Amino acid sequence: MARHQKLLVKDKDAEGREIMREVYVLRTWGNVTGVRVYLHSNGIYGDKKGAPFRTREELRNLMGACTDDARAIARAMDWWDRFGNKIAEAYWEAEEKRLDQLQAAEFAGMVSDASEVDVILYQRRPSNKRSEEAYTEPTAWHEFGFPDRPDWWGHARTLDMGGWYYRRVELETDIVPTPDDPDGDKTSEE
Repeated sequence: MARHQKLLVKDKDAEGREIMREVYVLRTWGNVTGVRVYLHSNGIYGDKKGAPFRTREELRNLMGACTDDARAIARAMDWWDRFGNKIAEAYWEAEEKRLDQLQAAEFAGMVSDASEVDVILYQRRPSNKRSEEAYTEPTAWHEFGFPDRPDWWGHARTLDMGGWYYRRVELETDIVPTPDDPDGDKTSEE
C-alpha cells in the first residue's frame, strides 16, 4: 500500500459553516509560484481540498507548470481520460446544486415583495476610493443605470462589482410611541 500524508484543510459543511477536514495525499507537484497539484489517496488529481480540476486542459496546464516529468503528466492525462472526466463532471454538478441550495436558503428569509425591495436604497463609490466622501447619495436601483433591478438588490449588505463598491443604506425603522409623540412619528433614539 502506498504511503500517504494527512493534511488538514479548511472547508465548508453543508450549511456553509467553516470546518477543518482531513484529506490524504499520495503525491504533490508544485512550483515556486504556489501552483500545486495533489494526487489524493482516492486516486483523484485535484486541489488541496480534494476537488478534481474542472477540465482536462486545466489539469494538463497545471501539471505542466509543476513538473517536467513527462511520465507523471502522461499518467495524469490517462487518469483524466479513463476516470477524471466523469468524476469532475459529477463533482462540479453536485457542487453547483449545493451552492444553489445555500443561496436559496440564504434568500428565503429575505424580503420577497418586489415593492419592498424596490424602495431599498444603496450608496456606491469607485472600488479604488475608500473615503466616506467618495460615496454617492442614497439612490434607487434605476438611478445607477441598471436596465432591471439586480437580483442582489435589497439582499446584499455590501457588494464590490464592476469597479463599484455598493453598500445598502440602513434606515432606522423602530417607531416607538411616547407621551410627547402619541402617533410614534419620531424615531426612537434607543
